[in-house]
Amino acid sequence: MENNNIYQTHSGSGDIVGRDKIIQVYLNSNSNNFIKSILSGKDKYLTEIPAFLCTNFIGRQTEMEILYSHLNQDKVISLFGIGGIGKSAFLQNFVKEYASRYRKLAFVEVKGDFITSFVSTTNWNDKEVFIENEGTNIEKFYRLLSQLDEYNGDNLLIIDNPDKSISNYKSNILNLKNWKIVIATRQPIEELRPFKLEELEIRQAKALFYNLFQGVENDTLLPLLLAKLSTHTLTLRLIAKTARKNHWKIEDVYDKVNKYGIEIDKYTKIIDPSTEKELSTFEHLLDRFFFDDLNSDCRWVLQQFSVIPSTAYSKDFLRLIFSIPDTFEEDKGYVSSHKDFILNTMRGVLDMIDEKHGLKSTEQSFGIKNRVRYEDAIQLLIDRGWLYDEPEGIICHEVLKNVVQRRLPPNSDICHELISNLSELIDFKEINVSEVSTKSIFAELSDYLSNALLLVNEGNERQIADLGLANLLFLLSIYYKVEGNYEKALTKMQFVIECREDFYEHLKSDIEFEDDRRTFSKAMIKTYSVYASCLHELKNNKDAIKYYKIAIEMLKELNTDTYLLANSYNSIAVVYISNKEFSVALDYQLKGLDVFLSILPSNHPNIGSMYSNISVTYDNLNNKPKEVEYLMKALDIESTTLDKNHSNFIATYNNLAISFYEQKQYKTAFEYINKSVEIAKLYYTDNHPKMKQIIKTQKEIEGSMNTPWFLRIFK
Repeated sequence: MENNNIYQTHSGSGDIVGRDKIIQVYLNSNSNNFIKSILSGKDKYLTEIPAFLCTNFIGRQTEMEILYSHLNQDKVISLFGIGGIGKSAFLQNFVKEYASRYRKLAFVEVKGDFITSFVSTTNWNDKEVFIENEGTNIEKFYRLLSQLDEYNGDNLLIIDNPDKSISNYKSNILNLKNWKIVIATRQPIEELRPFKLEELEIRQAKALFYNLFQGVENDTLLPLLLAKLSTHTLTLRLIAKTARKNHWKIEDVYDKVNKYGIEIDKYTKIIDPSTEKELSTFEHLLDRFFFDDLNSDCRWVLQQFSVIPSTAYSKDFLRLIFSIPDTFEEDKGYVSSHKDFILNTMRGVLDMIDEKHGLKSTEQSFGIKNRVRYEDAIQLLIDRGWLYDEPEGIICHEVLKNVVQRRLPPNSDICHELISNLSELIDFKEINVSEVSTKSIFAELSDYLSNALLLVNEGNERQIADLGLANLLFLLSIYYKVEGNYEKALTKMQFVIECREDFYEHLKSDIEFEDDRRTFSKAMIKTYSVYASCLHELKNNKDAIKYYKIAIEMLKELNTDTYLLANSYNSIAVVYISNKEFSVALDYQLKGLDVFLSILPSNHPNIGSMYSNISVTYDNLNNKPKEVEYLMKALDIESTTLDKNHSNFIATYNNLAISFYEQKQYKTAFEYINKSVEIAKLYYTDNHPKMKQIIKTQKEIEGSMNTPWFLRIFK
């Protein structure tokens, strides 16, 4: 039999659902004196305190002490937290615990418009506060503030769940004399001292679940269940109450959450007394966050967030991986310094795909191609509480991701595009492929791409399917290129070029796709560049030069990515060097250097790399003074700007070793080649072609160094 006593234990805050929100009060011999005083003591309470008070509130004692301390230091506190985390219950119990420390208390629950709710006569005790019927709500609001100003002593005003219009009246509220004020919202209010209500600690979350579950405890399985649900208060309460109603064991709940997520109660309803509607856990969460009111842009953004890990992302990073136009010029320094973050994000997407291994392929969508629309969607989602704008970046809570995944299931196209965009951010020269964690991610990426190829043609028109297949093959070819398997990479790239060229011609014929065409042009340029690189590694220099020149001409026409243009000049120069056309190579290298000097600081690592490359060309032109000049310029920059194990040192030390070797300074040459080998081991496997070449040079120098001088003459 259910306990209808208002004083039943409340288990840890959260949005009010089911019997926990009871307006009628059953007074008996165990009645709580504090609640009696609320109903009868008109001298202290200017409003009726919500009846969601209880005799045993689990947890949050530390947070209450912190809030009280903050109120002693600041006049107004902005209490904020994700919807369903328990802000209302926390404040109601804060009133219970700290009422004796304030002379007057007022608790205003806002439903809808802030001003309308604030001046509602149902909120205020008419024996203490008089609200005239005449005048507009704004006029009533100012008159009400004037009355509150008349109270002396330390007073407490709590405003729960106002809309963002409260910001317009912030100065009026701040001017209240003798009042401490707490405003509870989902997002912090600017210029007010913020206090975030976090999720429950594991210990408190277990107590919350067991208290409502009221079944056989299982301390082995419950932590695993909490790890899947997070310790989001409302979700835990709904799941626990559903399990109790259906007489499920914790084992049953765990199995159902694994299978259905938060839809475990799809056919079990709980009555929400605030709306008198029968709602499941899932429906209640959708209703709480106004899901049905979201426009298509907001839903698209949420769908992207639903497949990436729940961590903080900068707005710039999100624009990059979501392919939003007019994104900042790609700064490789930014990308390089965040490579671990990029790889971890990629791992999160791969893990999600593995967990949801029934991904469907749907019609290709270009998403939001207007930056203003994208930023409007982000802001609306922040206002609604779907996203949180933390100092570290934008976050989508794990529970909300679960909600989105159930209403907007992630599809293979979204995952392919995110993986593609993340991969394109990686400067593979900066990736240490010998690290176990990095190898693991690349192995997962390869497995994912291979499996995804089987899905991409499901239910699509041929043209769209081919494009999706090309995108996946492009990533797979890069993976093979990093591994040094150039023939396999080239085979994949041939299909990529054919598909992407067909699609690019289609875009060029339709003026409406101007933004898409420019975005796709960059993809085509990268395709040609990777293809040319593989051709060069396989000694097909004629075709390598052809495709590098195509990429360079497209870059000149696009006139946006000068960084990539400089790299392309350097890449084609490498091919000319291998053809022994050193003067042509030097011409391209100096063009690349000029571009870099125009956009980068003079001591930038990439300029150091250009100096190093140019020194090699001067060596081949037998211009030793120029060779030494540029090598020392390169080493000077790299020594002051890079980590001692940076990949750029591989080439610089190697080239210095060769230069000193040719000048018969074998000891110095051996010192530099050893440095090159040690760093190369961090980036290449023993079987990688570049690693083999460096080891060969090392052995040659060592052999000459150990050969007696009179034998060197004959050698």
